[in-house]
Amino acid sequence: MADFLRHATTNVRRPDRKEGEELIPMREFRKELKGKMEQLRIDPEFAEAYSGRSAMRLALGENQAAYDDAVRAIALNPQLSPAYSNRALAEIRLSRLGTAIETATQALKIDPKNADAYGYRGLAKALQGNFSEALDDLNAAIPLAPANARNRVLASQLATHGAGEVSFPTHFASRPSP
Repeated sequence: MADFLRHATTNVRRPDRKEGEELIPMREFRKELKGKMEQLRIDPEFAEAYSGRSAMRLALGENQAAYDDAVRAIALNPQLSPAYSNRALAEIRLSRLGTAIETATQALKIDPKNADAYGYRGLAKALQGNFSEALDDLNAAIPLAPANARNRVLASQLATHGAGEVSFPTHFASRPSP
């Protein structure tokens, strides 16, 4: 199980993509990231741009920078639930599990339908070994975002195997909030 949880908090290349196919989306992604940076150059108080850049940096594996952007977004707009979700995922990746749970809980106080917050809180709880509580959060996330494979598979495996050794696909990647 620890193997899956490690892979669930990092981004890996999809095995069904060829090398050249992957480069085009990454080029577009980097272009969009530059657009967010331009927005922030024009308006350094634009909380949503910090939150968006945080999500993009999470996708690139730039976890500390993503965390810093999420913190800035929250400082500018304390009601911006996706920024809390991004911060929670960054905290998970930075091994700050207790703080990640608190951050995701704050996101849910702002927006009780934030599927990412439930999913990330569940993931942090699973990493701490709180499998029952993790399953509760993941089951709350599933109807809010039925297409999120990470939440469905992790919930299914926890329900089936609990704290036992579980094998998970290694191609999972967490998706940050936009």
